[in-house]
Amino acid sequence: MFSVIRDEFREHPPHSLDVPLGGETVIPCRPPRGKPDTRVRWMKDGDMVQTSGRISVDDSGTLRIQDTDQDDIGVYVCVAYNVAGEKESIPCQLTVKGKLFYTVLYFHAFTSSTVSWWTVVQWLWHRTSDREVASSISGHSAAG
Repeated sequence: MFSVIRDEFREHPPHSLDVPLGGETVIPCRPPRGKPDTRVRWMKDGDMVQTSGRISVDDSGTLRIQDTDQDDIGVYVCVAYNVAGEKESIPCQLTVKGKLFYTVLYFHAFTSSTVSWWTVVQWLWHRTSDREVASSISGHSAAG
């Protein structure tokens, strides 16, 4: 009996993937055929991905991450293996984007008999992780 892993992955992960914080991440991978059948494991930044209630690999080899967070950012590689050896997919850079969760709009106007002006300021907050929040401020003023 002989062992072999064929040359090509039937489906590679994308080169990069941007996902929302708290959303589901799906990174596809269909390994090359082999004899005996190939199995799949995933690597993140060179370390094996540990499956859990939040992270799973389905029968086709696709990696699923529930409730994606900043700790999931990294480079993922699908590894197909059997007794003949192993082959790696192209790497996939996963980026997690924060969600906008609060905005405040402030408007102020002033008018007198000789001058009028107004100011609009907008503050935007978004969550970058469970513990970090980023904000930005933009504003416009005019006189007439």
